Amino acid sequence: MLVTVASYKGGVGKTTTALHVAAYLYKKYKSVMLIDHDPNRTATEWAARGSALPFPVYSVDREAARQLPRFAHCVIDTAARPGTADLAGLAKGSNLVIIPTLAAAGSLSAAMATAHALTALDVPWRLLLTWVPPRPSKAGAETLAALQSQQTPVFKTWIARSSIYSNAELAGKLACDLPGRRAQAAWEAYRSISKEIP
Repeated sequence: MLVTVASYKGGVGKTTTALHVAAYLYKKYKSVMLIDHDPNRTATEWAARGSALPFPVYSVDREAARQLPRFAHCVIDTAARPGTADLAGLAKGSNLVIIPTLAAAGSLSAAMATAHALTALDVPWRLLLTWVPPRPSKAGAETLAALQSQQTPVFKTWIARSSIYSNAELAGKLACDLPGRRAQAAWEAYRSISKEIP
């Protein structure tokens, strides 16, 4: 399985999503690698801060290409705002492209532009609402309902805004590796969306 996480907008939780989807796949299948295609190398630096990630993270280079045949599953974390040619090259052969987006007009517009480009390439995609404000805000539920009413492919679970993810990044860990109820809730959200991956 090849899962790519991509968006024409930055700051939407792309790397967090890529790492946590990879973690779910690892827990289920074991044979998983992540390719960090972002020039900022956020996933690579996240992994380097700790020793808790159970799967390898490779930057895009000959080593990543050489290692790929060893793994049954691969998650690709892409750069923000990839060009059309870059997006086509990265998405080609993907079982699914996850497009993270905030529940806000500007972010949704960029997400839909990404989706239209992928549709033109005949690549399957699904939107993921990220950093959704907690209750009593209705942003998550209202945005999800609007997207579903338009028959837009979207994950049924959204990712709530939480300091757990930034804490995990600082520690070089995943939400599932942090103690406490809030950390487990943060992990459960990504576990739920990962179960929806075909």
